[in-house]
Amino acid sequence: MNNNINVSLADSVLSKTLSRAVKASPDKIWLKTNSSNLTFSEVDKLSNRLANAFVELNVKKHDAVLAMMPDSTDFIVAWCALSKIGALEVPVNTAYNGQLLTHLINDSQAKIMICHADFLPRLIEVKSKLEHLTNIILVDSDKKIDLENDIGDAFQVTLFHDCYKASEADLMTDVGGEELISIVYTSGTTGPSKGVMTTQRHAYRYACTIIEALELNKQDVVYTCGMPLFHVAGKWGACYATLIMGATLAIPDKFSLSSFWQDVKDFRATTSLLPGVVASLLYSQPEHKNDANSTLVKGCMVPLIPEFEQFKARFGMRISMAYGSTECGAPMVHPMNIPVTDRRSVGRLKSDLYEVAIVDGQDKELSAGEIGEIVVRSNEPWIMMLGYWNRPEATRKAWRNLWFHSGDAGFKDEEGNYFFVDRINDCIRRRGENVSSSEVEGIIIGHPDILECAVYPVPSELTEDEIMVAIVLKPDTRLAAEELIEYLQGKMPYFMVPRFVQFTQDLPKTATGKVKKKELSDIGVVESTWDCVAAGIKIKR
Repeated sequence: MNNNINVSLADSVLSKTLSRAVKASPDKIWLKTNSSNLTFSEVDKLSNRLANAFVELNVKKHDAVLAMMPDSTDFIVAWCALSKIGALEVPVNTAYNGQLLTHLINDSQAKIMICHADFLPRLIEVKSKLEHLTNIILVDSDKKIDLENDIGDAFQVTLFHDCYKASEADLMTDVGGEELISIVYTSGTTGPSKGVMTTQRHAYRYACTIIEALELNKQDVVYTCGMPLFHVAGKWGACYATLIMGATLAIPDKFSLSSFWQDVKDFRATTSLLPGVVASLLYSQPEHKNDANSTLVKGCMVPLIPEFEQFKARFGMRISMAYGSTECGAPMVHPMNIPVTDRRSVGRLKSDLYEVAIVDGQDKELSAGEIGEIVVRSNEPWIMMLGYWNRPEATRKAWRNLWFHSGDAGFKDEEGNYFFVDRINDCIRRRGENVSSSEVEGIIIGHPDILECAVYPVPSELTEDEIMVAIVLKPDTRLAAEELIEYLQGKMPYFMVPRFVQFTQDLPKTATGKVKKKELSDIGVVESTWDCVAAGIKIKR
């Protein structure tokens, strides 16, 4: 590891990392958007203002503060401000609505939320079901919201940009590397989303692994590539990594595949975290003689697409791979200079920081080449999750036998290389998002015409999975697939809406009544399956 970034536990705190960057390069641009730039010093001063304003709003150390914001400099400044107070950022997926949004807000027990005007209608819609939230810090620079008519007495409202008028004085809150920085909700397994309790050191170490994977240096410009800042890959892997290294982060005002290469040119981006689905779509575009002539020369692709070698050659890029999760950090890296013999490779273990084993259903370690569950534990304190927020039983289950159970299937070879094979449980990976099949089923079964359903993954042409649902209707009812999709669009995020719908007379089950989802997944899409894409229906975002 780069010794310049291998700091002590006490120094691996976001606010101290920002202070070091300001001291080293106060006037260097840290954050670039299509319309504005902010230097390290400017972010420090603005985050001081926000931190002082938040304190005036009675935000205290260890308080949970929700943040539902689009990717922006404001989001990052708010993140830095909350760390200066020692408050816990609770980032909210901006696609959440209805039942999922209500669960996350209530489970966090947060009383205050930073919310962009674009998402406020979703809050108003579920207001009657919210148990703790009373205060909104409204991001509304374009004045889209009529406070009296649109909000009324639903919440106490403070305007976010008025908070920038507060004092620039430094706060003296003492925050340690072992203390929490955030609660990050993830649908990593079955059931409702769980809040992962992450420490300052956890976030710092995750970012350091991405620095290694990207071979990041202070001259680099990291393009976020649509990796949202409410995800740890965006917030820690891209944003925090650039802060630690004194590099620059490029955030498009709105990411789209059609503007990818123009953004790279405008920002002079040199590297990026590349989701497999984005890489696949880029590769599928018509070839151009200048494909290899951009400033983008390296990236970390997760997962590797089948054509990754051709991708490297065509676009003149060096590619690395890594394995990690919100819960366990990033324990494995496949560097750019090591040839890839199997696209499932996630590289070698960072043995100074982690231990990894491949185990069977009884947690017995398996031999090289045998597929089992990937389990992880740390050799350094505070670099993995402390547990699931308000979920002691789920924490105990995940940490049984002193190993964190990832829910991922994998194997290692005789040389100590690790390989990711698939998810073990009912989690579906779609377009960079973890989707709990039970959460999708819980919403679908609310339709009055549906007797039972099963949600499961089928292969996607863009890597990862597509979502398919098999449905049994109640007797004497009729339901068109188009009607079901319309029903679901207002009740779940766009990435959870199934692409494929299969109506059936019954579901295959075990002797104990459990649906055989593996059997359904193996059957997959057949001639009678309805396809949302083929039907020309565009899911609303």
